[in-house]
Amino acid sequence: MNHSRFHIAALWSVSLWPGLNFLHSNWPDVLRGGWQSVWSVIAFVVGVALSAHLLYRLLRQRGGYLVLAWVAAVGMFFGYLAVREFFLSLFAWLNPHIPPGFGWLGCFALILLGAYRWRKSDHLRIAATTFSLVAGAAAASMLLITMAITPSVASDAVVPAAPRRQAPSRPVNVYYVILDAYGGRHAMQTLDFDNSPFLAKMRARGFRELSTDRSNYLKTAQTLGAIFSLDYTFTADTASGIDLRLMYPTMFDHAQPPALIAALEGDGYDVWFSDTVIIGCPLHHVSCLRKTRVVDSSYMLQTFLATTPIGRLLLRWLDDRRDAISPLVDRLDTLVASSRPIFMFAHHLSPHPPFTLDASCKPRMSWESGMGVPTQNDREGYLEALRCVNRRVEVLVDRIIARDAGAIIVIQGDHGPGLKIRWDAPMNTWTEAEISERASYLNLVRAPVACAPALDHAMAQVNTARFVLSCIEGRPPEYLPERTFLSTYDTGPERDRVREWHPATAVAP
Repeated sequence: MNHSRFHIAALWSVSLWPGLNFLHSNWPDVLRGGWQSVWSVIAFVVGVALSAHLLYRLLRQRGGYLVLAWVAAVGMFFGYLAVREFFLSLFAWLNPHIPPGFGWLGCFALILLGAYRWRKSDHLRIAATTFSLVAGAAAASMLLITMAITPSVASDAVVPAAPRRQAPSRPVNVYYVILDAYGGRHAMQTLDFDNSPFLAKMRARGFRELSTDRSNYLKTAQTLGAIFSLDYTFTADTASGIDLRLMYPTMFDHAQPPALIAALEGDGYDVWFSDTVIIGCPLHHVSCLRKTRVVDSSYMLQTFLATTPIGRLLLRWLDDRRDAISPLVDRLDTLVASSRPIFMFAHHLSPHPPFTLDASCKPRMSWESGMGVPTQNDREGYLEALRCVNRRVEVLVDRIIARDAGAIIVIQGDHGPGLKIRWDAPMNTWTEAEISERASYLNLVRAPVACAPALDHAMAQVNTARFVLSCIEGRPPEYLPERTFLSTYDTGPERDRVREWHPATAVAP
């Protein structure tokens, strides 16, 4: 019996399997960016499948072995990070002074040799072919189901309305900079890192440190959504769960702008974004320093390949495009010369992992690392990225003060590092220490003297945004009670759950 058709179908199925799984898991981003945002992922897996197909034709009578070897190769390639982490722990115990990536290479070679040794086993060939066909079909089915049940962003979503106030008589420019995962004092204490020299330099430049060490949310999309809504968009009382249409950045896809943007437009402001590769620039209501309006295809490809041996190398392509500060520095003179006041929002993707830059903002990747993929709990990598961010922030702030001394400047983390939090565990099992480190964030504000009395207490992100709006409108701020909400990145039963955090003990100010 000629099994070639089954073998070819199996090779295509197992080659497409990782890409289909990736699209299924990231469908909200795919939906927002459209198919053009993932063309590189599709091209990569189709190229892998074509290579397997051509190799099968060349091997002819050894096609059964190829299916067996190809399943092992695909599994090892996309399972690189898990295998490397095992050898990282093993080599740390044995202390052989060998990069963990070489452990993966040795394991890969043994598996391919084993596949060749048992190439004539009908049972193994049938098992590999069956697994490939089932895995590909299951991934395709899950993607189709997700596509069918995921709602598109609708213009009738309920977006919180902005309070209408009088337009400012003497408008000031605003620079609102989010430093992704930049921790506050409690996080620095947990990491045993002294950040006081940087904070002292910022105080000397007129900034006040206002962190409560209790971020309003632990996830970027929710924190930024709350900033632009001027309110707690998701609470423990949210009956319908987490509505993606009210999250950042999809909240910008409606005909009606978010509350903060609507208020700024009413006050005569031009709203600008310094976008980064991870989400691009919002589709509506803002102007962009760059032209990336949707999820970037190169970012999608790097994310897809992040757990593979070449994932770390691809990070070099994205370092400049994770930087939202440099484009702002470069365009500052043009922005300040505008005839209308500006609100500039910059989302800088550092010190969030992957930690690809050292303290001097130079690439910290090397062959000695054994093609190591940056991991979430890399303390030294996080601190190196933090030092780099500090350097860039000082340059930015000095430039703004020199060109636009009367501006409001906010340098803020959207949450803390979260190097300890167990995202795959139920939220009710998270410890106070885990939550406290993730909730601790940086909040530095520099504002005109007339607004200074309102900066008499610590505040989190929502109230910081409310302060900014009140300052430019010349009125007393209307602060909300400070609250912190938890939610997980896990796709399990708690995916759409939000819990309010009431710490058992107060976090040190």
